[in-house]
Amino acid sequence: MPHDVQIKQFELSDQEALLSFLRIAYANEPRKSDPAFWKWHYLENPYTSLNDIPLWIVKDGDRVVGQAATILVQLKVQDETRRAIWILDFILFPEYRGQKLGKRLLLLARQTYPTMFRSGFQ
Repeated sequence: MPHDVQIKQFELSDQEALLSFLRIAYANEPRKSDPAFWKWHYLENPYTSLNDIPLWIVKDGDRVVGQAATILVQLKVQDETRRAIWILDFILFPEYRGQKLGKRLLLLARQTYPTMFRSGFQ
């Protein structure tokens, strides 16, 4: 594993590096790296705080090489409302797979949001 790999919650200062990663990771899906669409999707959710953006990234130096992108939702469980995250996108560059980075990414997200769900990953 490269020595400078860091797993952390996304901060606004990581935005350009993340959009650059998305342009490469989804070269055939330009909407995923479109700044306006990305901002609408992840930052303008009514449950999102700019101090607690529900995205977790893997960085190798200054370069983003993976992400777990989620949106905040509220789930009604019997009489209780729970804050949860819906995992929309989970990807690592191929050369970073098989090193437990994805597992660590989700474990970090789970520390803040123990209720998580996803749909339709391939």
